[in-house]
Amino acid sequence: MFLCAVRARRNEVSRIKTHRAEICGLKWSKRGNLLASGGNENYIYIWDSNKMNSSNFLHCFKDHTAAVKALDWCPYDSDVLASGGGTDDRCIKLWNVQKGTNICSIDTKAQVCGLQWNRHYKEILSGHGFSTSPEHNQLCLWQYPSMTKVGGLDPHTSRVLHLSQVCFKSSLLKPV
Repeated sequence: MFLCAVRARRNEVSRIKTHRAEICGLKWSKRGNLLASGGNENYIYIWDSNKMNSSNFLHCFKDHTAAVKALDWCPYDSDVLASGGGTDDRCIKLWNVQKGTNICSIDTKAQVCGLQWNRHYKEILSGHGFSTSPEHNQLCLWQYPSMTKVGGLDPHTSRVLHLSQVCFKSSLLKPV
């Protein structure tokens, strides 16, 4: 992983070699003090921005059983990170990065390609891909902290690889 300052003359800030496979997800915390990286080796590393010059990470979470692409920091609890696992994992996991512990794990029955916390309601939206179940290629809305599924949209024709939230104050999806 390379960290660069694009406006600096010498733009490479640091080079970190920790993941043993491709990095497929990166997400800075809202305060910019923590970086989460997810890899094809199924690991999530949590980095402190003040210690990026070394390979000393704060935590390494190894509970996923497939690649971790989907990452998002909770906007109303800065200690909570959500992660989503690939086709052989299918889980959304919530992590307490302060304690280094798993809060919960939900089997979504489909590859988790994207996660997006709602900034105005205690909800998280998941975008899905491959699955042998009817949940493939869907958008699903989960209530936080119970992680109860409260809504969803019928399958798209292919995987939902990225999510984004519009800025007006409204629920992302209404329960079906």
